[in-house]
Amino acid sequence: MNRLTLKLILPPCAAVIAAVTDVSIAGVHAPETALPDSVYFKTGQTSFTEKYVFAIHQGRIYYRANPDHGGLPERWQPFPPDGLPGRTGLRGFKSPESVSYLSADGDNLIALDADGAVYYAKLYDFVWTDVWGLFPKGTLKVPEGARALAVSHRGKNGVKYYEDTSGQKHEMSVGVTTLYLLDRDGGRCLYADPWLPPEFDHHICLPLKGRFVAENLSASGSTLFVSDRSGRMFTRLYDYDTAGENPLLPYTYEKIPPGEPGLRNRRALPAEDWLEQPPVPGRRTEIITIAQNGEGNSARELRVEGIDAAGVTGYYTKPLHGGRWKFVKTGHRLVGTVRNARTAAVEGKRITADYSGDIRNRCGGGVLSASLKEFSFYCEGGTLQTAAEGVTHSIPLHLRRVSRGKDSVSAEGALVLPDSLKNAHGGGAAALRRLLFGSGSVLAVRVAGRGDTVTLSARCVEMIFTQSAQH
Repeated sequence: MNRLTLKLILPPCAAVIAAVTDVSIAGVHAPETALPDSVYFKTGQTSFTEKYVFAIHQGRIYYRANPDHGGLPERWQPFPPDGLPGRTGLRGFKSPESVSYLSADGDNLIALDADGAVYYAKLYDFVWTDVWGLFPKGTLKVPEGARALAVSHRGKNGVKYYEDTSGQKHEMSVGVTTLYLLDRDGGRCLYADPWLPPEFDHHICLPLKGRFVAENLSASGSTLFVSDRSGRMFTRLYDYDTAGENPLLPYTYEKIPPGEPGLRNRRALPAEDWLEQPPVPGRRTEIITIAQNGEGNSARELRVEGIDAAGVTGYYTKPLHGGRWKFVKTGHRLVGTVRNARTAAVEGKRITADYSGDIRNRCGGGVLSASLKEFSFYCEGGTLQTAAEGVTHSIPLHLRRVSRGKDSVSAEGALVLPDSLKNAHGGGAAALRRLLFGSGSVLAVRVAGRGDTVTLSARCVEMIFTQSAQH
């Protein structure tokens, strides 16, 4: 069998630890070498939540109370039942011989066996399962060669609520678990959700319209943190619910005035975009971590492993929103590799494309030339552009619920009236508003792609675009 390779499982625990004692339960011997004195990062071999810290040693998971918050156990112990995922009295459950990777956040802990199978436990009951998904159920496997993997939990006892892009708070009735994956080349971010089929079949467009090549990924409370080799870093709140994918939740692209009774229970779309974080002011490694530390969207701490001007190891830290990086000295042995400050950013292959075509009014006649700029089903839409009387009008097109067939792809789309067009008078602005939006501000469209053609259909309007030659 092929062993799972995760490039960001960097040094084994034994490379960064010293001797410790008093770690044993019946049938499980104490480690010959130490578990970490402190856990500062989520690396695949170590992780932490508000309550606990975790580490893999000799293929088993050990845990103890997070010393920042107290609790039990105070010393390292094998995670129940014996440091390996296990279930007593359950038919069909097969415990792995060892674990190779772990990730924790909120009430979630996941572990991988040597073949990449995902085991999942809740930290309020310590009960393991090897089943992922509802319809169908099955084993979730991590593709070989993935660069990074991070579990996230947005729970009612942790962050408690999230604020949509209109600023409305939505309280948590149940938790949201997401398992994010960075692929082998660092150009694709995928995710799996335990309420969905056991596959990494949902795509998140990385920064720079998908051209960002990520070296590492961390996640907490549905917030992603990615970095590249040059030190550029971005964060984004994104999961199945906030992206508008959940068919059980109401959403709207309409602007929601504060306290508007007809819209206040709906969740505003589009989802939050990527936010670029400032570079750290010193030497760093590729090890990054994000951790939830309170309620709401902003309650996240960012950490980047590094070295200060005096050569002392530690990490740079800042709040998710605002604030400046400050350095925390730890004196720990580096987990990652120091990066050259002069390393240039590398952008990946363009995954968006430009299209040309027209807008047809099937009810009252008339054709209007138009184009579709930087469009991709994998990057949540693009921009519709038209020009008249020397004036160019740009209208954002947002996508969600993308469905991929054998040789076609489709999605729910929405054209949203921008303020620039709403307030414009020349360049055919009034005619364009009437054609697309009538008296409203959002046009729902069905978007279909086949070959090099993209079609947008709604009411009496049909738009057909053909991919332009790329240079």
